[in-house]
Amino acid sequence: MSNDIDNKKLYKRYLLLFALGFVSALFVSSIAGPYIRDFANEGQPISTTNSAIKESEEAKSPKFGDYLVENDVWSPDQKPAPVDLTSHPDAPMYRTRLREGTAQSPNFADHFTIIEIGCGTMCQKIAVVNALNGKVYFPEFAASVGTDYQLSSRLLVVNPPERMYEAFGDDWPTWALSDYYVWQDDHFESVGRYMLRFVVDEKRN
Repeated sequence: MSNDIDNKKLYKRYLLLFALGFVSALFVSSIAGPYIRDFANEGQPISTTNSAIKESEEAKSPKFGDYLVENDVWSPDQKPAPVDLTSHPDAPMYRTRLREGTAQSPNFADHFTIIEIGCGTMCQKIAVVNALNGKVYFPEFAASVGTDYQLSSRLLVVNPPERMYEAFGDDWPTWALSDYYVWQDDHFESVGRYMLRFVVDEKRN
């Protein structure tokens, strides 16, 4: 009789330990699971619901035609004004590159010139020069694989998706995002950040 009672007690203890172990496993999985998945997916295309990164099928990346220049003030027979090295504290440091870049006609937003200045490995500092008065602007952001822009549009694409794809192929890192900015008078305003794969696939289709 005593053996039967002891066996029943032992069986109940096993059941209790099993239940506690199962509950603990569920708890650990709920906490550590996302981190394990993130580690396993490191280096893969980002998947997020963050509104700053638009990846839904309905979202469309900005187009140059969405931000056309409203008033054309530059004429082909004009010559760019000399670079005003006093218009920005950093301008004198890059005087040679700025003067070289503005030797030709404007290439952005009717009467502005975009100039990329190397600042290290996969780093390009961006300068904007007003061809009418020579004023220089340096946005706070930089590029890794260059920029894309048009004379008739105010849109600037930093790290264009096609160039990202050329640089990384299907092995792009999670930071390989394309930023879109619109020129407003004397500064850029962000209008979106997009995943490389989403934008490349969009343009392929």
